[in-house]
Amino acid sequence: MATATKRPVPAPVLLNETESAKYLTVSVGSLRAWRGQGSGPRFLKVGVQVRYRPTDLDDYLDGSVVEPTE
Repeated sequence: MATATKRPVPAPVLLNETESAKYLTVSVGSLRAWRGQGSGPRFLKVGVQVRYRPTDLDDYLDGSVVEPTE
């Protein structure tokens, strides 16, 4: 009977506030203000640290698209 080899599961990419602010081209203060207001991109709390997934940042940007009017 053959045994299956387990492949390591890649760790998710999590960005800190500074990296996320650069990704969105906004200030860290803007991210903090948005969190305090309950707006902005989704985020994770890892202990006391705030982290962002790139996919959540992309979703936030996609939701901010404004279609031109005629």
